[in-house]
Order: sequence, then structure tokens, then C-alpha cells
Amino acid sequence: MEWENYVAESNRKFPVWIVVVLIIVLSLCLGTAGLIGVMIGSDTFQKNIDEMAAEMVEGIGPSDVFTAVPSVLEDDSVEATAVEEETAVSPLVASAVKNTPVPITPITSNSDSMQAAIAPYTKFDITTLPPIYNNDAEGMKHNLDDYIKMISADVDVTNFIADAVFYNPFAADENSWDIGYGFRRTEDGDGLWILITSEGEWELVNRLGSESITIDSGVYNGRINLNANETNRLTLIVQGKKGHLLLNDELVTRLDLSARTHSGDIVAATAYYGGHEVEGAVTKVANFRIWATDGGVQK
Repeated sequence: MEWENYVAESNRKFPVWIVVVLIIVLSLCLGTAGLIGVMIGSDTFQKNIDEMAAEMVEGIGPSDVFTAVPSVLEDDSVEATAVEEETAVSPLVASAVKNTPVPITPITSNSDSMQAAIAPYTKFDITTLPPIYNNDAEGMKHNLDDYIKMISADVDVTNFIADAVFYNPFAADENSWDIGYGFRRTEDGDGLWILITSEGEWELVNRLGSESITIDSGVYNGRINLNANETNRLTLIVQGKKGHLLLNDELVTRLDLSARTHSGDIVAATAYYGGHEVEGAVTKVANFRIWATDGGVQK
């Protein structure tokens, strides 16, 4: 009696779909639909099913849980989503990107090194010529007044070699700057100008009063030091109607100076172009020297 009650209680808990599956499996194995009907109607078959159900229910404990997991159809495509992860930047790389100034050894401009640099472009041996102007160090302070900042040599010379070391007042990625020379200048300020910017753009200008006439211009792709406090050595060779401009001992360009051939003063300059200053900054000029190659003198 206890067994019958147990089976009856088990039948109420046992899922009906399991019985149906067992019937289908048996029918497939036997291969006839008629046999299925006979077996279903048989008391023996029903008793066997009841016994199997009782055994299965008895083996299921309260901790057994069935979780539904959605299946993926074979023809469904699954696309992977790319995940971008930010790359860490080391302090060393970050400093390089910010163009942090580094200690720079100043470029010297003694007579021997000058002669080696200019030898391919002039016949004069400056080691045998005393400079008519020599300024060891002087600064050109920036202020936003729309005026060119200059250091005048106060000389009167037609043909010469000028050389100076310019210290960058700030990094080129902070603000653009320019350096250069004015030469063959008259007392009223007319004269020729040769400038080069931190972008490597150079220009030869004939300045007449407030009018500036561009004679030639271009872009220099050689070495330009651009960090704050780094140095660039600018050398100008002027002989008659021809000239040569060198930056850090490398030729930038040859110059046609036929527009102005008389003698005049020479100035080292910066802030020739508007917007090339930072208030309070200083462009230091060191070893500013001039050698006259035509007997010119200092006033």
C-alpha cells in the first residue's frame, strides 16, 4: 500500500513529456506504429512505465536545478566588437612630446670654425682678418609694440661676413619666432633684410621706408634647433651682387643682392614678422662678429 501511494505521488510530480519521449524512442526502435498502440494499451507496458518513473523521481534531489540556455543557430553570425584600450604613456615619452627643453652646448664661432664653414663660398681667409665688430652677448627683449628688435653693429661696410649665435627665446611649438640680419642699411633705415623663421621659411627683402619688396624666398629643410634656449648659428656672406646664407654651417640659399650694392650698417634682428614675439621673452645673441672684406670700418 505504501508503494502504491509512493508511485501515485511520484506520477503527479513526474513530467508527462518524459513518458511521451520514451514512447517515441521505443516506436522508432520497433519500427511500427501499430505496435505503439498495442503497447500503450497494455497494462504491462503502463506498469513498466510507472516503475521507471518512480525510479527516476527517486533519484532527483531537491538541489537539482535545470537552467534554460538560449542556443545559437548555426546560420546565425556573431560579430566581435573591437574594444579600444587607452595606451599608457611613460613620463619620458610625455616629456618628449611636450618638447621639454634640454641642456644645450652653445655653438661657438671662433675664426677657425668660421673659416671651415664659409670656405666653399668665399675666397677670403677670415683668420687673417681682425673683426671690425665683436659682441660677446646681448639680448633683444620682446614686447608687443610692432617694432623689429635689433642689435646694431654701427658699421659702414659693403662686403663682409657676419656671424652670430641666436638663442631661441621659447620653443617653436609655443610660438613662432624669426632671426636674421639687416645690412647695407642707410641712416634712414632703408636696406636689405635676410630672415629665417622657426618653420624654416626664409625671405630676402629690400626695405624702402614703409614698403617691403620681396626679392626671393623659400623653405629650408635642413637642421633647425627649435627647443627653448637651444641655439642656431646664422652666417651671412656678402660679396658685391652675390650672397650666401648659412644656418648651423649648412647652406640655406644663395642670394641676389643686385638691388642694393652700396655700403651700410649691419644689424642682428628678431621679431621682423608680426606675431613672432612673446611679451617679456628675450632673444639672446652671442658671438656676434663681423669681418669686412672690402676695407669697411666700424663707425
